[in-house]
Amino acid sequence: MEHCAIIVIFSWLIRLKIMLACMLIAVNVPNAAPLPQSSWLPPSTLAYFRPPPPLANMRVHQMASQGFERIDGPADQDLLLVAPDHILDGKYRLWVEGFRGIYLIGGSFEPRPHGTLVTPKGQTVEGIGALIKLRTHEQADRPFIYLSRLNFRASHIRFGDWLQVGGSSDPNSPQAWPDIVRFMIKAEALAGWRGYFGGSLSQHVSHSDFFKMEMGGVRHSFAAHIHSQFGYQSDYIAPSWRAGFQPYRGPDGVSQFHFFNYWAEPVHFAGIGGDPNPIAFFLARNAEEVARGQANRFFFHNNAGAGVGISPVRDEHTTAAMKASFEQGGYQPIHPKRGRYGPVQRGQNLTWDQTNSLAQGQVRLLAPGETLAVVSACDVGHQHRITSRDALLALIEDWNAQQVYAEACARQR
Repeated sequence: MEHCAIIVIFSWLIRLKIMLACMLIAVNVPNAAPLPQSSWLPPSTLAYFRPPPPLANMRVHQMASQGFERIDGPADQDLLLVAPDHILDGKYRLWVEGFRGIYLIGGSFEPRPHGTLVTPKGQTVEGIGALIKLRTHEQADRPFIYLSRLNFRASHIRFGDWLQVGGSSDPNSPQAWPDIVRFMIKAEALAGWRGYFGGSLSQHVSHSDFFKMEMGGVRHSFAAHIHSQFGYQSDYIAPSWRAGFQPYRGPDGVSQFHFFNYWAEPVHFAGIGGDPNPIAFFLARNAEEVARGQANRFFFHNNAGAGVGISPVRDEHTTAAMKASFEQGGYQPIHPKRGRYGPVQRGQNLTWDQTNSLAQGQVRLLAPGETLAVVSACDVGHQHRITSRDALLALIEDWNAQQVYAEACARQR
C-alpha cells in the first residue's frame, strides 16, 4: 500500500513538472505560434526578401551590450552585424558608415535612455536620439541594407528613433544609393510631439519614428511582415534632405517602395502631450514637391498574405480605440492626407487613383480591436541571429516558405 502511494505521488510530481514546463514556455515565448498559412507570401514575392549574396570580403562584428559603437568600412566589403545572444537592455547606440552591404539578422533590443526631453505638458522624460544608424559607402556599387527578425521594445524609453538608414548624398551617383530590405520586425511605440520645450537632447529628437530615411539617398525599398506601433510616425520615407530632397533616378527608373503584410498601429501618448494623430506613412512633404518629381513611388500590396492595414488610434494605456472610425475630416494616417496626391477612402480602404504618380494599391482601415497576422513573437528576436558568413550562405541557400515561416517557432524554443 505504501509502495502504491509512492508511485502515485511520483506520477503526480511528473505531471506537475510537465505542467510547469508548459507554463514556462507560454510565459517566455508569448504568442509562440507560427503565422497561419493564409498570411504567407507566395514564392515569387518571398524571393524579394531573400538576403543578397555576400562578398567574399566580409567583416563580422559582434555588437556590444552597451556603449556607443561607430563602425567604418570600405566600399568593397560587406558587414554582418551580430546582436548579443540576449536582450540588449543597456545604454547603447550604433552608427555604421561605409561598406557595400550591411546585414543585421536576429536581435532583441530594449535600450536604456541616453538623454532627456521636456514634453508639451512639462514633464521631463527619458529617451534616445536614434538606436541604430546605417549608411552605406558613398562609392559602393549597388549597396544594400538588410534588416530581419528584429524586436524593438520601449520599456525603458519614451521617445527616439529605432532605425535611420541611407546611402550616398550625391544625386549624381545613383549607383551608390542602397536598396533597403526589412523583413519580420516588431517595434513598440515611442511618443512624439511637435515643438521644443527643453531637455538634454536637441530639437526634432521628439519626432520619434520607427523607420526614417535620414542618412542619405535610398534606391528601392521592400518591407514585409512588419508590426509597427508608433506615437509620431512609423515610416518617414520622403526623399532625404541629405540627398537634396531628390529620389533615386537610374537605369531602372525612379525609386520604388513596396509594402506587404504590414500592420501599422498608432498610439496616442496623451498623458505627456504626444501627437494625437500619428502618421503611418509619411510619403511626401507636400504636393509641390511631388509635382516637381521630388518623390519616391509607393506600392501597397493587398493581393497576397494579410495585406497592409492601419488601426484606429488608441491610447497608450488601453487597447481600445480612441476613435471608432476613419471618417472624413477625422484621423488621416497617410501624408499627404488629401488633395491631388492624397489617398481616397472607399469603404474601409484607402486607395489612390490610377493616375496618381505618388502611390498605388490599397491600405485597409482596420476596425477597433481588429488585428493582422503579419508577424508572431516567435518570428523575431536574438534566437534567430545569423552569426557567420557560412550561416548567412546557408540561410540564402535554404530560402523557402517552410524555412521562413513554419520552422521559426521551433527555432525559438
